[in-house]
Amino acid sequence: ATNGQKINGWIKYSALTAQATTPTETPIANDQVRVTFVDPSGKTLGSTTLTKGGLETYALQTIKNAAGSDVVGSTTDQIATGYQTLLAKANVKGYGVAKLTSNQISANNAALQAVTYGQDVKVTVDTEAAYPLLASANFRVYNGSWTGAGQDSVTKQPSYVLGSNNSFKSLADFQTAFVSQAALSGAEGTSINATTYANALKAAGADTLYYAWVDYPASSSRTDHFLTSNDVTSNGSLNTNVYTDAQGNTINARLTIYKVSLSTPTTAAAYTFNGMGNAYNDTDTSVAANAVNFFTGTAALGNADSTKKISTTAKNVTLDYLKQTANNSNSAPSKTYTIDQLGTSTKLTLDKIYDTVNPDSSTNQG
Repeated sequence: ATNGQKINGWIKYSALTAQATTPTETPIANDQVRVTFVDPSGKTLGSTTLTKGGLETYALQTIKNAAGSDVVGSTTDQIATGYQTLLAKANVKGYGVAKLTSNQISANNAALQAVTYGQDVKVTVDTEAAYPLLASANFRVYNGSWTGAGQDSVTKQPSYVLGSNNSFKSLADFQTAFVSQAALSGAEGTSINATTYANALKAAGADTLYYAWVDYPASSSRTDHFLTSNDVTSNGSLNTNVYTDAQGNTINARLTIYKVSLSTPTTAAAYTFNGMGNAYNDTDTSVAANAVNFFTGTAALGNADSTKKISTTAKNVTLDYLKQTANNSNSAPSKTYTIDQLGTSTKLTLDKIYDTVNPDSSTNQG
């Protein structure tokens, strides 16, 4: 058609081509500085805009304060933590400084030192391997008692537990599931706070655990024991062999169910220790008096904002589901039932029995 010529007709929808729209970028104010991360090819990965603080006088100062650590340095070790903080603010994952060359680091340093308020500074990062925060976790859920040698003597430690995910399996399996949580891995220098840590426990089904002990009358030839996969179904309900003989007759067995929990960031942080093993001193009066707490922070021990940074070396941790106290026994909340009297409740899972069925009146410790 020539200019000005009107054409009547229809346009076939399938012949139309959608045009990509370019998002409008928010302007940078005179009291702001923007840090934009690019990969080695120059592709933009994301950015964060930082606003000048009341006592800050130059842009790099604002950037460093936002990073909480150095972002200018001669080695990746010096700047890794600061970069990871800024990358998190820019919602850029899987990148860091570990693979940067000395020339790339120098170029980033020069750009950061030259930027002024009202400007955008581009810094290069590269893909980075994700490292696990944890190598292993030791869940201590048992009833124990103190000894004079500064060790706590295990008197009741189950090998199988029911998790909050309604799965009855070995304690070791829950420990592995927790350590393997994706939320507990990341680039070197990534900070994991106690909230993320507690959420990982929950995702593994290990934030609240139930376990059970069965004891038999003296007339029985059965041996008292913690319930295992031979006694409980995979979803946590009792097999009849726990409380009946070979002929199917009940044998007056008694069931004690224990419940332990690290369900909040405060408890998960406060009761977690690095390289603890069984090294408690029996003169300690607080849970961490003779321990190296896993988390660090300016707040009180166990604060939800306390953090641990990921490094290339994974950590071994011990989690105490029961607060240890000096010269005393530590007992999990428990409820005891005469199984013969449970009736149809024997079909319930361990957690449902504990949470909904009244225990024997003289044995409730929960």
